[in-house]
Order: sequence, then C-alpha cells, then structure tokens
Amino acid sequence: MNEQSYISPDVMTTKEAAHYLRVSTKRLLNMVSQGLIPYRKLGRTNRYYKNELDQLLNENRKGPNYGNNVRRKNGDMGGVLL
Repeated sequence: MNEQSYISPDVMTTKEAAHYLRVSTKRLLNMVSQGLIPYRKLGRTNRYYKNELDQLLNENRKGPNYGNNVRRKNGDMGGVLL
C-alpha cells in the first residue's frame, strides 16, 4: 500500500492545502505565520483540515450581501431596509 491510501482526503499537506485554496505555497505559509490559517503540526510538517479551510472561506465571504449599507451611484442602498 502506498502512503496516500492512509491519509484522509479531509487532511491536507501544505502543498495540497495551497492548491485547494488556489494560492502559492509561500502565500499559504505566510498566512499561517500571521495566524490566519488553522493548522496542526505532525512532526515537522503542517496538516490542514479541509472543513476548517472551508469554514475560513465561508467566514471571509464577500459579495452581494457584504457591505449592503454602501450607497450606489444611483442612490439605491442595495436593498437595505432603513
């Protein structure tokens, strides 16, 4: 059996987590050192739980419901009820 068969798909290496988040490995490690990305130490290597990375992405969501109190050019408040 190869090593990959023992590793849960929900636990990722640094390289796998960077690929999953679509950032460089260097950027991921910078975010880890800034305390922005949760991880676990396994010996000398970091491991990342997929569900924690998903949660991080969901918590940092930006989009239509983000910043609704910003007035648009036409004066519309973007559906905000005052």
